[in-house]
Amino acid sequence: MGKKCLTYRVIGVSLVECVVLCLQYPALGENVMKLVRKLQLGLLILVILPSTVSAQSVIFQENFDQLPLRPPVDEDSGITKAFTHIPPVNWRIDSSGVPGVQNSSIGVTEWEGWSFANKDFWIEVSNDQFRSQFTRGQGTVAVADPDEWNDLGDPANNVGFFNAFLETPVFNIATVLSTGDRLQFQFDSSWRPQCCDDGDQFNPNGNNQTATIRARFLDGSTQELLRWESAPFFDSLGRPSTNPSGTPNPNFKNIALNELFFVDLSPLLISSRLGFSLEFGLTNAGDDFWWAMDNMEAISLTTVDGDMDLNGFLDEDDIDDFAQAMNSTKDYIATHFGEFPATRGSLDSVFDFDDIDWFVNLLNGGGIAASRATIIAAIDAQAVPEPSSACLAALLLGVALTRRRYSFWFFRNFSG
Repeated sequence: MGKKCLTYRVIGVSLVECVVLCLQYPALGENVMKLVRKLQLGLLILVILPSTVSAQSVIFQENFDQLPLRPPVDEDSGITKAFTHIPPVNWRIDSSGVPGVQNSSIGVTEWEGWSFANKDFWIEVSNDQFRSQFTRGQGTVAVADPDEWNDLGDPANNVGFFNAFLETPVFNIATVLSTGDRLQFQFDSSWRPQCCDDGDQFNPNGNNQTATIRARFLDGSTQELLRWESAPFFDSLGRPSTNPSGTPNPNFKNIALNELFFVDLSPLLISSRLGFSLEFGLTNAGDDFWWAMDNMEAISLTTVDGDMDLNGFLDEDDIDDFAQAMNSTKDYIATHFGEFPATRGSLDSVFDFDDIDWFVNLLNGGGIAASRATIIAAIDAQAVPEPSSACLAALLLGVALTRRRYSFWFFRNFSG
């Protein structure tokens, strides 16, 4: 039941990490002296962890890395391949709501509306401000950054707020309708909110940096799928506010600098047989912060009962993924395109140990030899086991050495 792919992660060894490794991989603790010597030498241990197989069908994919980038215009940087406002083929940008476009004295050119920027360039010219925390984004990323835009002419306080839109090509859902009944969209996101401190001259309600995703249908109608707002509260007049005495904003999205996000597009398959595009908006923003994105995918998923690894078939490889879901629903969702285990691994709407016998019967009915004991063993193999005696010995040794060093330090500094 081995996985088809392996992901390699390097973990720096310290006493605390030694204990964690012992808990997860008892074999590492069988020779205590070797382990302690590794701690002293500061070596690295290579840990091999399983990853998941691919989904049924990818119908859309974009990481922006193929876009040709141009040198900076207003920003000061030695990076020559810095940014572009020209989107990928069949994409659309609408910057008509961004004050100062084509005006050299209002708004920093590089950030007028949605930009596709070299991530290193974006971080450098902005003095970072946690932009480097977006480690899921690499190479060229899509960025709406009203914070950097406002650095020339202060348009957010003199002219108007930042309102920009970015739209994908129309998704070919004919493939989905013929091969699957579910459609998931996923993307890497970096969101830093801010509100309520700009635009008094022209907007008494103030700024409230807002992110939206809307489905845009071929007839021109739209449907909002996601809405994040920066204001955590509304005041008594309904204006965005940071004052906790106000009414909580149900659309408030706290800072999330490095997030994998999923949107279930399956309901749209019923309402739009001709296809639709997705529109990403950053609106009502003053001198705020940003929303950046990368690695977009739309994935068609065939729902087969028991198909836990999403390859479209019920097979032996599903056992390990079923076990992963039993150990951590959160981990399963993160590595399976936002799918909940109950969608395909449960007799009802609750995924729990009662589903083991149901899953075994599915496997057996498909000609796959499995038993309850097989599933329990797979679950136990992925769970964090009890620490081995050698691991406990290493922990106790570390505590003893720490106490001995502390006692010596105390005696030397405070005795006599």
